[in-house]
Amino acid sequence: MINSIEIKNFRGINEGKLENLTPLTILVGANGCGKSTVLQSLLLGASADQDEALRWVMSKRLEGNHGAEWLFPNGLFRGRSEFVAYTPEKCVTTLVAADLSFEVQSMEKMIVSGNNGPYTAVGVGLDGSAKFRSALQEHYIPNVFHIEPNDSSLSVPLYTLFQDAVKLGRRDGIREVIQTLVPGLKDIILLASGDRPYVALEYSTGIVPVLHSGEGISQLVRESLELASRPDGVALMEEPETNKHPAAIFQTAKVIFAAVRRGIQVILSTHSLELIDALMEQAVTKEELAMVSLFKLQLRNGCLQTYRMDGKSIVIERFDIEEDLR
Repeated sequence: MINSIEIKNFRGINEGKLENLTPLTILVGANGCGKSTVLQSLLLGASADQDEALRWVMSKRLEGNHGAEWLFPNGLFRGRSEFVAYTPEKCVTTLVAADLSFEVQSMEKMIVSGNNGPYTAVGVGLDGSAKFRSALQEHYIPNVFHIEPNDSSLSVPLYTLFQDAVKLGRRDGIREVIQTLVPGLKDIILLASGDRPYVALEYSTGIVPVLHSGEGISQLVRESLELASRPDGVALMEEPETNKHPAAIFQTAKVIFAAVRRGIQVILSTHSLELIDALMEQAVTKEELAMVSLFKLQLRNGCLQTYRMDGKSIVIERFDIEEDLR
């Protein structure tokens, strides 16, 4: 589990830190306050696959040279971003540097002389590719992954997630979640069209591919499969309430908290009081309430400011949270 993250010179954040993260961590705040940047920092700061992490992060801002320059403050393709992720066992520091800023030799020298422990270093080319890395890249936090709400070229195929979830014995749980929203659903199944597999919803009247089942339903299926297909790890979710009916938001909260109970850390951003309420409703014991924290974020002159609430405080200060979200 990631306990804290430090960020320097990344996107709009010149410096910032989040401490005492919990198994379920909720990020709230106004648009532009840094919620998405924090989630991207967690992926870049901890992921084992920096190529995949960079592609996903840069896909969020595609202006200019494949979004590479927007990794750095003010869209200037120079300097470096630094991320330090802490777990109970270790500290992992990742540097992302503009390829034009450092020679490989000087980067390696800087890595060896770093104060925070082993570094992973990635040089970013103008085309958005990872140009070089340090020999110490094995230092990372296992199974840190982002959940894309929709299928894209960067997301894990839905049929792969389905197969992995079935192997872990979680197909029935996914079906039950979807059945609460889709009257008449019999099962969720794997089919093939030629040599292309796809996941479908089975009804007594026929079969409909998940991707043709409405945006809210397909998002919930993907999120359910993403969380059910992982034995452990850290899941990063950006506004999982998007495009969902309140009933689907409630089911999303059930899926998320079920994953937290299984040992997956979930760090998410949201603008939805309904989602927060639904998540807190899942915390039925004092121990589960202690698994939740909420961070209010503000960004002032590049400095990320945070106000942390524990699970009990979220319940007590619920109306203050509502004012922030409304």
